[in-house]
Amino acid sequence: MTASKDLLSKTRGQSTYQAILTAIRDGIYRPGDPLREEEVATRLGVSRTPVREALGRLQEKGLLEAAPGRGVAVSILSMQQIFELYAMREELEGVVARFAARHATEAEIANLERLNARFAASEDPKVAAQWNRQFHARLYDAARNRYLRQAVEDLQETIALLPDTTFIQPGRTTTATDEHVAIIETIRRRDSRADGRSTPRGRGRKRRRSAISRRRSRFVSSSPGPRAEAFLRLVACAAVMAVANRRDRCRAARACGSRRRAHRRNEAPAAGR
Repeated sequence: MTASKDLLSKTRGQSTYQAILTAIRDGIYRPGDPLREEEVATRLGVSRTPVREALGRLQEKGLLEAAPGRGVAVSILSMQQIFELYAMREELEGVVARFAARHATEAEIANLERLNARFAASEDPKVAAQWNRQFHARLYDAARNRYLRQAVEDLQETIALLPDTTFIQPGRTTTATDEHVAIIETIRRRDSRADGRSTPRGRGRKRRRSAISRRRSRFVSSSPGPRAEAFLRLVACAAVMAVANRRDRCRAARACGSRRRAHRRNEAPAAGR
């Protein structure tokens, strides 16, 4: 009986964790937003215990951070963290492509083509982002490496902290569709040396690495392509939101401190009497 309760508790905790993570990814909770146990529990229809456990896990992974008033808030990534995040994702995607070229079945390749077709037909950026995640999830399956998949999934959880999808930029879905086609063709050729360098995304990555080594203004060239422009707009959006959220949180903290000081001043005469 105890084992059954433990399993149920673990399952409930995992589903609560995923629900909060999805809410962060969908923008219900934005960077800088506070998360309160009671509010989250009410929204998800669960008790506070699994919520407390889920918030603890999210904080351990860096997706949440301490906030004024002993609470937690959705983490705000710094510019440096965003650059490091994208650099690591591109490196891991290269490894995924190489493994998938070795192990993907014909049925998996056909499924990747179907998912890419649905992705290409998506007009809503959020729907496109969902199909894109599906495409890459099946790509990770085809790689047949549980440790690589875990590393990629951990990275994807952190990417949920970025404020918007790059598919809001005109032409980005078309460019990504072509990148997916190049990945699929590389896998179909069974090129075990495939690491993404032969794809449009890989060639762009090589150019960006050269830019990174030359100067700190990364991903910038004299004539940046659509992907670089989309990335820069995303970073700019993240920076603006980070500043705005931090400013709002500081104002809230100052206001709270002022109320507490006023309350103590009002109580002091009463205590003297």
